[in-house]
Amino acid sequence: MDQDNDNYFGGAFSHELPSALPSPTLPPPGYESSTASHTRKTTVCKQLLQSRLQAINSIEEKLEKISKYSLKLMNERDELALMMAYEKEQAIRLAAAAGVPTHGRGYVMSFSVALEQCCKALLEHN
Repeated sequence: MDQDNDNYFGGAFSHELPSALPSPTLPPPGYESSTASHTRKTTVCKQLLQSRLQAINSIEEKLEKISKYSLKLMNERDELALMMAYEKEQAIRLAAAAGVPTHGRGYVMSFSVALEQCCKALLEHN
């Protein structure tokens, strides 16, 4: 009876596959791990790029802060330079009025010592 069915249906129910059908192809060994590996590598590359971009953004923010602080520092430096120029001009004018050379040679006592001696002289005078 099996033979009759096989003949009737053209051998479709036999245990042998017809040779005209292609044999199922299996992926090569390691294909799935290769694909997973490629995906992992792609993910790691993307994360590396994102990390680098974040680092660059952070550096840019710090540069911006430094620029702002540098500008403030330069403004303060300019203000201090103006104050020093004014003080020097006034000291030179006072020295000229008192007949004191502006470029003294030899020992010159410090401002603190001279101020102390002035204070002592004023206290003794009173």
